[in-house]
Amino acid sequence: MLRFASVDRDTISAWIANWNQYGGKGLEDDERAGRPPILTPEEQAKAIQTAMKNPKFPHRQLSEISQEIGKEISKFTLKDLIKKKILFGKESS
Repeated sequence: MLRFASVDRDTISAWIANWNQYGGKGLEDDERAGRPPILTPEEQAKAIQTAMKNPKFPHRQLSEISQEIGKEISKFTLKDLIKKKILFGKESS
């Protein structure tokens, strides 16, 4: 089986067919199943901004975020938001 950059030949054929039929839009990913985000993009930005005020105290961060936004998030959710901000320079998923 022919493989290019760890992608199967059938996958590449599908990409080409989508490109020919839909142009650049044909290469975009479809929506994926999964849980919707807990916070809106605006709330995510606010949560990151609040978290950066007390970077060494995660329990205070979560408490302040809960008070300001009115929603509870886990320390893992906050960690993921901060990682995305640092790695990709964006505040929403």
